[in-house]
Amino acid sequence: MPTIQLYSVRLVREGPLSYAPVTQPYEAQQAIRALLHTLLHDRDREAAVAIALDARNRPIGAHVISVGTVSATLVHPREVFKFAILSNAHSLLFAHNHPSGDAEPSRDDIDLSRRLKKAGQLIGIDLIDSLITGHESFISLKERQLI
Repeated sequence: MPTIQLYSVRLVREGPLSYAPVTQPYEAQQAIRALLHTLLHDRDREAAVAIALDARNRPIGAHVISVGTVSATLVHPREVFKFAILSNAHSLLFAHNHPSGDAEPSRDDIDLSRRLKKAGQLIGIDLIDSLITGHESFISLKERQLI
C-alpha cells in the first residue's frame, strides 16, 4: 500500500474515527461533517478535499487536494482521482469550502463537479457527492440534482 502523505488522513474502521456507511446524500453530510469541519473549518482560503470510500461507502481516507485564494482553488480531476486510486477507493466524496461563508454553488463549482463525475465513471470510481461548506451551511450538489 502506498504511503499516505502528511496532508492526508487515513481513517481506521474501529475506535473514535469509525464512521457508518454513507448511502444517501443526507447521510453523507451527517457522517462526513465532523471530518470536513476538521479539514476545512476556519480556513481563510478556499480548499478542496477528497474523501475515499470503501465498497461499503465507509470513509477510508481524506486528502487536501488544493488550497487556493479567498475565492478560488485549482482542482484537476487527475489530482482528485490519483488520491482515490492510491487509497484503493471504491467511490469518492469531493468537498470544498467557501471562505465567504456562503455555500451556494457557483457555475464553476457545478462544472467541476460534473467533470469529476464523468472522470470517475471512466475509471470506475463513482463520485457519490460534491459538497460545499460555508460558515453555518452545508450544500450537497447531488441533493440539488446538479450532478
